[in-house]
Amino acid sequence: MADCAVVCFANPIAMDCEEIYRACKGLGTDEEKIVEIVGNRNAEQRKAIRETYYAMYKEDLCTRLEKELHGKLEKAIGLWMREAAERDAIIAGKALEGWSTDDRALTEVFCTRSSTAIIKIREAYHKQFQRCLQDDVACKTSGPFQKLLLAMLKAHRCESNVIDMNQARCDAQRLYEVGEGSCGTNEDTFVQIISQRSVMQLQATFKCYKQEYGHEIMKALKKETQKEFEEAVRVTIKSMYAPAQYFAKVLHKALKGVVKDDSTIARVMVTRAEVDLKEIDGAFERKYKKNIVQAFHEELSGHFKYFCLALTARAAISQRPMLCSCN
Repeated sequence: MADCAVVCFANPIAMDCEEIYRACKGLGTDEEKIVEIVGNRNAEQRKAIRETYYAMYKEDLCTRLEKELHGKLEKAIGLWMREAAERDAIIAGKALEGWSTDDRALTEVFCTRSSTAIIKIREAYHKQFQRCLQDDVACKTSGPFQKLLLAMLKAHRCESNVIDMNQARCDAQRLYEVGEGSCGTNEDTFVQIISQRSVMQLQATFKCYKQEYGHEIMKALKKETQKEFEEAVRVTIKSMYAPAQYFAKVLHKALKGVVKDDSTIARVMVTRAEVDLKEIDGAFERKYKKNIVQAFHEELSGHFKYFCLALTARAAISQRPMLCSCN
């Protein structure tokens, strides 16, 4: 034990592992200490903590935390402690459970990730569930929505940062012609363009569409389009074209009502905390006249609230109390 103390003193990662180990020992779990540690560590540090914890205690840390934590806190920290591909694979697995699928979660994972990320997600899914992700998607979804998801899972999306404006204008015209410019909507064209063009190329296409036809491309989705497919395309477009506004709206909706959508809150916070959470907070405050820190204080409770607040602090979001506008 003396050797462990020396290692821990010399190595901050080992010190974190020792504190987490102590927080999990005994009859009760020190959830506050666990939130304090893992909520304030970046991806590289969290990976090192998992590896070092296993080396020190011969136990997978995520498995340990699943036993010690409960409910929404366990799910949120369980996702936070995993690498991006493993995390997305677990989100996809949860979204495919039961009689009905969580189409928004599936769309966010499959339609907004790079081809390189999709390949890693497929591998992580197989390792986690011992099943083929494409087979599960084919089994649990149908119609044009299924076609879109399976096209994204082929990982044929271009990853170039070069924008071809001629291609953008051509794609915008094609989307108009098969959408609002025709009697019906040709979903295959939408699937092809969305699944093969890079995010930057698609953003250029959406801008061309608005410039040429005077409104956002979402209007191109006809009422006769299958609801799940239409929603998937809308989510894909919004999360690419204006991600901060999109995720601000998703968070606000999840926080509304007596029963909060904790799984959505956890998914957004964990997947965006190290991407664009500060921009999401700015969009949230502009639209709803409060920042997400105030919203969490008002709507969440317990250690789950403080975990979400820890992620906002990591994203350099002000923790200031908002001034009351009441007279």
